Amino acid sequence: MCIIFYEPLNCFVYSSSNLINKSVPGTVDLRALSKVRGSSTQRREAIEDNMTLVVESGRAIGCPISDDTAQKIIDKDPTTITNFLVDLVRVSWRMQSL
Repeated sequence: MCIIFYEPLNCFVYSSSNLINKSVPGTVDLRALSKVRGSSTQRREAIEDNMTLVVESGRAIGCPISDDTAQKIIDKDPTTITNFLVDLVRVSWRMQSL
C-alpha cells in the first residue's frame, strides 16, 4: 500500500522493501525510508537515498546487482526495473525453499 508515498518511484521503493523483508525479515527498516514532501530537489534526494537503501539491501540478500542499478531505476529504465524485480523474486523463492 503506497498511500504515504506520492510518486511512482517511492511506491516502487516501498514495494521492493516489503519484498526484501518477506525474503529476509528485518533487512530493510521501513522507518529509515525518507518521506520528504518539500521541493523537487529534496524529493529527488530522498528518492535517491531510498533507492540506494533498497538496492544495497537487495545486494545484501544475494541479488546480483551492478553499481549503477539504483541510478538506472531512478532514470526509469524498464529493463533494469524488470531485472531487479525478477532477481528479488528469485532470491525470495530461494530463501523460502531453505
